[in-house]
Parts: sequence; structure tokens; C-alpha cells
Amino acid sequence: TNQAPLVNDVVINALVGSGTINHTFTANDPEDGALTAGASWDPTLVLGAGFIHALPSFNPSTQMLSWNTAGYSVGQYFIQARAFDSQGVGDFGTLTVNLSRVVPPTGTVPTPGTLLLLGMGLFGMMWRGAFYKRV
Repeated sequence: TNQAPLVNDVVINALVGSGTINHTFTANDPEDGALTAGASWDPTLVLGAGFIHALPSFNPSTQMLSWNTAGYSVGQYFIQARAFDSQGVGDFGTLTVNLSRVVPPTGTVPTPGTLLLLGMGLFGMMWRGAFYKRV
């Protein structure tokens, strides 16, 4: 039996009003491999509240979504696109856009200096307490 293509879900973190977000939806079909020839894509389905300004645009031939975030507030926005294989079986993929005032750092997060100082202070108090118990 024909299986639905798997559209890849993606999360993008961006700054409020940082300009246009561009994303290309991708999919893989269990029978046909990369979903290119014979595939079709639905326009985007915008989920949730908050889309009050320029709505995202979607080019079904390139699977490219463009969204100008100017005027939008901090929050989480969901955009879906659906892909169909050559036999008309489809699947939705979700693009989650987290708009914030500060872009979260990528990679590992360093230990804050305040935690290091607090830990050293607690260690010093324990060591001092142990020292006084011996004397």
C-alpha cells in the first residue's frame, strides 16, 4: 500500500520585527524518495491567533515560505504545509516560529558566575563548619 510522504517539521527562533523569515519545506516519500517529481503542495495553513499583519506567502512549486514578521508580537506561531505524493496521499508539516526580543543562544550554555560564587560560598561554609567541629 502507498504510504504518505513525511514532511519535516522545523522550529525557527527569530527576533520580533527582524525582517522576513524564509523556509523551504522538505518531505520524503517512503516509495519515491525525495518528494519532487509528481508531488504537489497545498498553500500554508496558519494556526493559532496572532496573524494580524502580513500573512505568510507560500510558493507550491518551490515549497518556499516567506513571512515578514514586522508588526508581530512576541509569541509562538505555527504554519503548516501539506505535501501529496504522485498518488494523492498527503501529510502535513509544521513550521514553528518562536518570536522573541532576544534570540536564544545556540550550543551549550555556560554556567553563570553567580552560581559559581554561590557554590564556592556554600563549600567554604561547610569546610569552615567541619574545621570548627574538629577543634
